[in-house]
Parts: sequence; C-alpha cells; structure tokens
Amino acid sequence: MTRGKSFILTLFIEAVEERFAGKTKIIASGTTAALDEVLKSKYTAAAALIEQNTTAIKEAYNLALEKAKECKKSYFIIN
Repeated sequence: MTRGKSFILTLFIEAVEERFAGKTKIIASGTTAALDEVLKSKYTAAAALIEQNTTAIKEAYNLALEKAKECKKSYFIIN
C-alpha cells in the first residue's frame, strides 16, 4: 500500500482530535492526565484547543520537511 507524504500528518491530527474532543477514552499517567486538564481549562471550547494543536503540528511537519531537504542537499554536496 502506498501512502502520501501527508499520511503521518493526517494521523497526528486525528490523534489530537480523538484525544481532546472526547471521542475515545485515553489511558494516561496521572501527570499526563493533569496536563491535559490544564490545557482543556485554558480553552473555552475543545475546538479551539484542537485548532491550536493542529496548527502547531502542521508547522512542525513543514519545518521537518524543509530540514530534511536541506540535510539531503548537504549530504550530496559533502559526499
């Protein structure tokens, strides 16, 4: 099965939606659960929390792609 480059990005975004929209039960340590509750309390709606996380995930993904391309170019220049 061939998957597009954004397959991983899609999985991360779906995981955030599942975690914070209450679609599924998440088993986490006490510390992680407490952190989740603090994050949820800072947003008036789960949608805002999900949107902020989705934006961060997309930006990190794009940055990683750029860095990977730079490393690949450097590799071919050095070798």
